[in-house]
Amino acid sequence: MEKKSASRRKTLLGVVCVLLGFSAVSCVFDMHYVIENITNREIAYADVIVAIASLLDALFCVRLILHAYDLCKRKRPDTSNAVNRCQSLAIITAGLSIVDTITDSLADNYINTISLIVTVCTVLVIVAYYKLVQGMSHTTFWDGIRAAPQLSPYLAVGDVSTEFTLDEKTGRLRPLKPCTKLSVKVLTADEYLKQAPVQIIQQIMHSLKEVRRSSCIQLGDIVFGNVFIPMEVQEAAGYETNDDLGFSYQFVDGVLTLIMPEEEEGLERVFLAQSLVDQYLDKSTAISFIAEMIVMLVVRVSNWMTIYESRLAKLEENLNDDVYEMPTGFSEFISNARRELGAIQAFCRQTGDMLEDLTQVAKDGGYDRAASQCATISRQIARLALDAADVREFAGEIRASYQERIEVRQNNVMSMLTIVETVFTPLALVTGWYGMNFVNMPELHHPDAYFIVAAILIFLIAAEFSFFKRRRWF
Repeated sequence: MEKKSASRRKTLLGVVCVLLGFSAVSCVFDMHYVIENITNREIAYADVIVAIASLLDALFCVRLILHAYDLCKRKRPDTSNAVNRCQSLAIITAGLSIVDTITDSLADNYINTISLIVTVCTVLVIVAYYKLVQGMSHTTFWDGIRAAPQLSPYLAVGDVSTEFTLDEKTGRLRPLKPCTKLSVKVLTADEYLKQAPVQIIQQIMHSLKEVRRSSCIQLGDIVFGNVFIPMEVQEAAGYETNDDLGFSYQFVDGVLTLIMPEEEEGLERVFLAQSLVDQYLDKSTAISFIAEMIVMLVVRVSNWMTIYESRLAKLEENLNDDVYEMPTGFSEFISNARRELGAIQAFCRQTGDMLEDLTQVAKDGGYDRAASQCATISRQIARLALDAADVREFAGEIRASYQERIEVRQNNVMSMLTIVETVFTPLALVTGWYGMNFVNMPELHHPDAYFIVAAILIFLIAAEFSFFKRRRWF
């Protein structure tokens, strides 16, 4: 689709260039009568102005054609400067076309309708040229920055069993078979509420409806809580998702119960299936499976964070060369970066607290290996939270630094405009002074009055520039 659009734009630009060629030829023909007057030695100043305006108009039309040809034929990774040049020439050419018509009308002492129509059509053609080349602008500024880090995606594993046993030899969860001990079971919310312990039904019913944060609560021998994984964390880990992920869990008498939403093929089921495939912890109890699901995310998000930081570093490097205008999409990119990193930071903070609580639960239950695993993963996720905070702060510093540089540039522009205005203030004063229609102004009749006033004005301008330079205003 993009190739067809680019091809169509180039075709339209070619048609516009042909029309500009006709405009250049008509400008050359407008100079014919001036050349005849020069031959007959009957040339007037108005004719000279018309000839110069027509010549400049023709030359700039030809330049527009040549620059458009160069823009279409030469393949450049970055065409922003070429497009800017074409648009600047288009503005000048439109102005010259209008000037050509005005001077022609003044020379003939009447407005030529045909010439006026031709000028209007020429200006419309130039406007079309301006719009077409604007669509051909391509910058390499965002190359390698805007595209999200490409990690290997998670696989959509098939149906998940609902009951598992812990293989003591390998430390891995396997589907439950006859004469094996139940370690993990998967229930829907309705199924769980039918068999849940009475003392925790009130506490867990609300969280089952909408899981919004990771948590771990212990009531006597019963441990329950939630696992919440925001959409930003899933995307960083390689999931193709459009929603947050959350489920609840309960651990009692060595059995881990995972309470999933009603949907059989929801995100939670896919996450569980992938977690069962990626098992690598040597688990001594089912509670380690919660930590194992988290560490799988931590490793992938950590790799994503490294890539993201390099993208921001490249953005900062590119900004050092682009201080003239705010790059398109810059504010949106930084805002999205801070939002994504903020979500990861919040996830790490909540999940880290949950893992600390699970560490204490494992210690109290005598599961030393599980406690060590949960503690180790808790420290990893704490470091990931610090990394997310640092990268988020880095993104904010890039935006603040660039905005500061833009403000400095704007201040420099305003300073230059102030200097120009100051320079022209005495000139405007003198112009207004001698524009008064008083009868008795004796200096107007002095034979050298014009040269004297001009000398005074030139002296004032020189004095002002000298003063500005001494003050280091430029």
